[in-house]
Amino acid sequence: MAERFNFPTALVLSDTHGVLQNLAAVLDWAKGCRGIEQLWFLGDGIADLPLVAERTGYRPEWALVRGNGDFDHQYPPTRIVEFSGKRFYLTHGHIQGVHDSLDTLLRLSTADEADGIIFGHTHRPYWEEIEGRLVLNPGSLGKPRNPQGPTFATLTVPADQWFIVRFWHLVPGTLGRLAVRELEL
Repeated sequence: MAERFNFPTALVLSDTHGVLQNLAAVLDWAKGCRGIEQLWFLGDGIADLPLVAERTGYRPEWALVRGNGDFDHQYPPTRIVEFSGKRFYLTHGHIQGVHDSLDTLLRLSTADEADGIIFGHTHRPYWEEIEGRLVLNPGSLGKPRNPQGPTFATLTVPADQWFIVRFWHLVPGTLGRLAVRELEL
């Protein structure tokens, strides 16, 4: 059954690291969903996205940032995205040292007046509200460092409400295909 999102929703992906099968499974799933308006890719596999989007026929509006494993400098290492009346600071996170602390990330996003901070690099799904802002990492589709396997997130922005964050993971499906299931963290 196709997922239906009732408010503007962004598909948040990171760290595919060339694992095209996992990315294809997610894009095929997203193609069947209603309400996903944007795709945000947080680096380390930036060349994977156009290739798999072409193959799956799924190409929503997207915003991409470069990670430490990406070498195409046409993409910025950080960017601000305005979505559904909110501002989101997108980055891979390696420049801000997210393995050690979120302090630099919080300081930079405060200067940009971001409502949400979206980052990758750690390969672990995570979200928290810090100082009134959403801080979100979708995990990794290619090289997860968590027991749930490959993960990604959806971020829904309801009018006059806090964000709705949902995590998803890939599991074995029928006939050797991958299936997407919601993940409870």
